[in-house]
Amino acid sequence: MTGFFIFLPISRQILHTTHKPQELNLKGKTVAVVGTGATAVQVVPKIAEEVANLIVFQRSPVWVGAKKDPEYTPQEREEFRTNPKALHAIRQELYESWERTSIELHRAGTRVNTMAEERAREQIQRSVSDPELAEALTPNHNFACKRPTISSQYYSTFEKDNVSLISGAVDSFTRTGVVAGGKEHAVDVVIFATGFEAFNISNQIDLIGLGGLRLKEAWQDRVTSY
Repeated sequence: MTGFFIFLPISRQILHTTHKPQELNLKGKTVAVVGTGATAVQVVPKIAEEVANLIVFQRSPVWVGAKKDPEYTPQEREEFRTNPKALHAIRQELYESWERTSIELHRAGTRVNTMAEERAREQIQRSVSDPELAEALTPNHNFACKRPTISSQYYSTFEKDNVSLISGAVDSFTRTGVVAGGKEHAVDVVIFATGFEAFNISNQIDLIGLGGLRLKEAWQDRVTSY
């Protein structure tokens, strides 16, 4: 789905996360987020701080690992600024830590894979006090079956009084809201966090190679490279 923003002759706005208008103001509004993938994991905690009510429509839950995001001291930041070798060293350290575990992380049943899923389960239990809500947010598939995401605020956002979760696919849209499970939820804004084509730019840029071969022709079956 490509990004879009539509003003319709109805009493709600519709937008996709690939295109956020600068003039968009969600303060005091009831907002629906459709989708719970990587984009939603970033969007939901942020907009929950300003909207009056946030309704997240979840077709299937996603594993969310805690984000390791330590704050560097002023001394460390100064060292990075003045000593390129120090910055390169920590960059290399982070790169190698991911490279050493990446394959095993995405292979079901390995120690790293199992540990990552256990940590995600623990984060749900720590962040969500309602057992039914915690169960609804817990996937029934392996940690690497779908793309896992990273956030330390996503699960806890559902503890806020102004945030609610609707499990199940969206049935339809009306002039004033979203219908799921046969029930209509009135909203002011609908945000589609339904993903985008991150690895195929051929639908956005017309690239022509040797012999007049277009990239979208070369990638018509699948994205490949050397």
